[in-house]
Amino acid sequence: MLEKLPDLATLEQRVEDIQEQLNQPYSLGDETFNTTASIGIALSDSKYKSADEILRDADTAMYEAKKQGRGKSIIFQEGMHTNVVNMVRMERDLRIALEKQQFCLYYQPIISLENYTTVALEALVRWIHPEQGMIRPDLFIPLTEETGLIKELGLWVFETACFQLRQWQMQFPHHAELGMNINMSPIQFKQPHLINLIQDIIEKSGIKGSTCRVEITENAMMQDPEAALTILNELKNLELLLYIDDFGTGYSSLSYLQRFPIDALKIDRSFIKDIDTSGKSAQIADAIIALGEAFGLRIVAEGVENEQQASILKLANCHHVQGYFFSRPQDAKSLEEYLNIERHQIAETSLN
Repeated sequence: MLEKLPDLATLEQRVEDIQEQLNQPYSLGDETFNTTASIGIALSDSKYKSADEILRDADTAMYEAKKQGRGKSIIFQEGMHTNVVNMVRMERDLRIALEKQQFCLYYQPIISLENYTTVALEALVRWIHPEQGMIRPDLFIPLTEETGLIKELGLWVFETACFQLRQWQMQFPHHAELGMNINMSPIQFKQPHLINLIQDIIEKSGIKGSTCRVEITENAMMQDPEAALTILNELKNLELLLYIDDFGTGYSSLSYLQRFPIDALKIDRSFIKDIDTSGKSAQIADAIIALGEAFGLRIVAEGVENEQQASILKLANCHHVQGYFFSRPQDAKSLEEYLNIERHQIAETSLN
């Protein structure tokens, strides 16, 4: 407890002093360690009726500080408590959703610019809440990562997508080599026995490893490059294809890009949305495509929304695209109808 502080500047200085003291190195055996602390602060106020209430708000502020990284401090603000309560409720609902299978997969086609046919699908998880309806992934995925629920949810996504892929490969002979892109969270990437779990799913589903494409962000790999390299090599031993998702938004080193057994780069949609109006965006996309060619990698552009963008990418020798111009993400039933229509179109083209 800090008493008789004349202003916030003095408080901030005291907090910095505490951090500095806590950050002093210490030794255990032959090893030297450093500690950082997340600090939550509640300012004395007449609204508080008990010490427990003050501690509750300081604790809430501390968790906000933890979200911002190591060694941060946050002063409690009105609204934080409401946010925490909402997050606790959502975490409870997420656990129920896993038990009651309230999740489903939507699929977005990935199109070849060579012949404008579907070469793969990206599996996208959706949560259908019994009261709130469809909840966007960006609202619940971060919480599943924070709580560790992403491990269970991620395996469900992987298994569901692989079994669905096998069904469509058998149902549509012209798509016997159809691929499935599955996103992997950085938390999943560190999951114990991950390789054995994925191998089991691949074998049980009956799909070829080469038709399963794992998407991993740059940042997930660069958190611990050496550990990532080991996992990526083990995934490659299963013959899976490996994609770097959201390429261009992270901080990957070209030397690691050369070492990692990567098969494809996905250009982030932020570089594609203005490609038809911004010369700088077009230059960035061209540079990524050229980089991919230099490394012998396939290139996929996300977020293609009009014909001009698709044409620009085709001229730049981009291999595959996905986006609303070709198809929005669809549930399994709608996607099946989409593949069926495409089958008839291919048959007509062959006859002509």
